Amino acid sequence: MRTHNTTYPANAEHIGQVRADLRGLLDGCPVADDVILCASKLATNAVLHSDSRKPGGEFTVRAEIVPWHYARIEVKD
Repeated sequence: MRTHNTTYPANAEHIGQVRADLRGLLDGCPVADDVILCASKLATNAVLHSDSRKPGGEFTVRAEIVPWHYARIEVKD
């Protein structure tokens, strides 16, 4: 099992960092692009539409990957 749990400042510049962090975690995963797209959308929503967008706000991305079985992505804002 591969896991990721990182908190990011809630601004658009960090969405690319979320994608980069997950890409390394998903190396060799056949649905990596789909998982990264979903996580990117969730993180973008946190930055644009939640209270996280307020000054000093942040969001957390949690991922749990079991290659060839499942990928679970969670964004907490």
